[in-house]
Amino acid sequence: MWIPISSVAYEVKLEFNQEVEDYCPIVNQHINSAVESGGGVIEFGPGRFPIKCSIRLDSNIAILGSGRGITIIDLQSPVNAFISRDFTDFYSGGGDLKDAPKYLSVKNLTIEGNYLSSSWKSSDSAVVNDSGSGIVLFGSLYEIDVEINNIPGHALFLAGFGERGTSDVRSIVRLNGRVSGGAAINFKGPGDIVFENVIYGLTNADPISGLTGEVSSAAFVINGLDQYEGNVELGFVHVYANYFGPGIQTFGNVRLEGAHIVSESNASGVKLSEDTYGSISLLSVRNNGRHHPNYSGSYTAGPGLVVDSQYGFSIGQYTCFRTVIINYDDGWPCAQVNGNYIKMDILSRNTTSPETGERYEGDGVVLKGDKNYITGRILNIHGDYSAIIDNGEGNYVNVIE
Repeated sequence: MWIPISSVAYEVKLEFNQEVEDYCPIVNQHINSAVESGGGVIEFGPGRFPIKCSIRLDSNIAILGSGRGITIIDLQSPVNAFISRDFTDFYSGGGDLKDAPKYLSVKNLTIEGNYLSSSWKSSDSAVVNDSGSGIVLFGSLYEIDVEINNIPGHALFLAGFGERGTSDVRSIVRLNGRVSGGAAINFKGPGDIVFENVIYGLTNADPISGLTGEVSSAAFVINGLDQYEGNVELGFVHVYANYFGPGIQTFGNVRLEGAHIVSESNASGVKLSEDTYGSISLLSVRNNGRHHPNYSGSYTAGPGLVVDSQYGFSIGQYTCFRTVIINYDDGWPCAQVNGNYIKMDILSRNTTSPETGERYEGDGVVLKGDKNYITGRILNIHGDYSAIIDNGEGNYVNVIE
């Protein structure tokens, strides 16, 4: 069932055995041995490995699968699949970041959360596991590279704050997957993290019988409130089908530097707080305001982009496409700029609804802040709606309709 290897301080490879009903105690025992040895590698072979408790993450421990879809961690109880050592104590303020787990990794595997019994849009789908997230971590200097599907809570819940010590804290995350009862990512530090590649959809998902139309959290939450650290670098991030909430939302003091961000088929797009500053090179919002296909109630779609920043934010190219073809609520603006010193170039494109034969409604850009610089091209605004509504002062606008 396991093969010891002597190339590092401690290394073991777990092979799948269908007679084992819970691999969690076995894995944690090996992690204890690795910690006592000063670190090590826990490797999983191919197979679906059932667990009924949480696998512990700790300093200098690498947990490696044989590949996404090849190694599957199968959550058999309503618990977190992975959780860092003493998470509750650190998260409640009982310790500093410098003492929390560091130099750890979870890579090359799939976590199956067994949240819903069948498809998210099936009327007979029921809740199996009603709680539990994929990875819950308070720490730094980690690398996460996983797929997480059908998870009851968040795919990733990441936190870190307090005294850092003298070491770097930079971490790297790569995540893909779909269907979570909470956010894809709920991030509360530590700052200076790189979300290199994120593709995740169908977040804050309820079974059909539990749909209420209530506004949910964002698919990707970046929290810089209070003691939390919200400084992030985003590579390619694509979040989709958060039917009752935003795609990405920041809170508090956040420095955001993004390369390519896509919000697709969410109730609203991207929302940046008053204390958020930084830049996005390429932002794309499409199919904004799309309804859950099994929800017959009504709600109002939010703007494709809301910028409340008071300290300046730059978006190199913002593309906003109104291309929804089903269950659509009219009238959302591509961008609502409430902040100051915002620089943005926008391309807004409209299409025709097959249901009404008319173009979709909604303003191009609504300016409520001051000293903003807006350029671009806004095409096919419908009816009495406007390419630009300027209710601020000192704004520069050069937009072609």
